[in-house]
Amino acid sequence: ENGKVKINVSINNRPQELLIRIPSWSSMPTLALNSETIHVTKGEYTKLILDKKDNIIEISLNPILKKEEINGLIAYTYGPIALAIDEESNENLTLEDLNVSEISDLKLVEANNKNAQLIFEAKYNNKIIYFKDYGSAGKRWDSPNNRLTVWINK
Repeated sequence: ENGKVKINVSINNRPQELLIRIPSWSSMPTLALNSETIHVTKGEYTKLILDKKDNIIEISLNPILKKEEINGLIAYTYGPIALAIDEESNENLTLEDLNVSEISDLKLVEANNKNAQLIFEAKYNNKIIYFKDYGSAGKRWDSPNNRLTVWINK
């Protein structure tokens, strides 16, 4: 969720090449091999030469929250992840009535005990609502409140 990755790689005998792809959605990515900063370009591969027995690769992709607009509808993404809003996590919320102009102050919050990988809290008409990563939203098909949406009226 924070876009930080740490990889430990052990090699035998001779140096090895490793390609790391930096996704184009990344905001200000950084890469370090054994604490040495390596120049990267978004959307491209970076070649690393592993020449120590034990190597530590640290990547920071810095995902950001973005609004995506298509056909007068708005969706929110966080890095490569689409955010969804579901009825189960948001009492007394009618999905069809959602309007982006009333949504403000989206911020990432701890996902503990919310059955989700990512949760964003937002203000909507003077109350708090929650967006989840799409893969975690609307999971309880046995619930009468299992509907979800990614696209919201502008």
